[in-house]
Amino acid sequence: MTTQCLTYPLKTNTITVMSHVTSIQVLGERISCLQATTETESDPAKTVHVTFEVQGKKDEPCILANAEELGLILSAKDAVELGLSLIAMGSDPENMTDMAAIREQLSDCLSNKSPV
Repeated sequence: MTTQCLTYPLKTNTITVMSHVTSIQVLGERISCLQATTETESDPAKTVHVTFEVQGKKDEPCILANAEELGLILSAKDAVELGLSLIAMGSDPENMTDMAAIREQLSDCLSNKSPV
């Protein structure tokens, strides 16, 4: 099996991660793409890992109080879907039609560069 890893720093402002029990503040730390292939596979397994540094909460009684890092692992297709949606929403669409048009333009750009 061959594994490739591509990692970039991820610098974000404060992000709130919530559950029905608590919430915590995190900062983006790094984003990695892991791709594993075997000699018999024609389509490599690809996942995207996003790592966040937990801020504060060390003195609060909650299940994540002692966590120093949180991670999010997505399939490559889910990472693209989430990325397209976040970019479209961050572009301040006035309505759903605008958002669909932004997503379509971004999808076209991606499909012309490389298949996902």
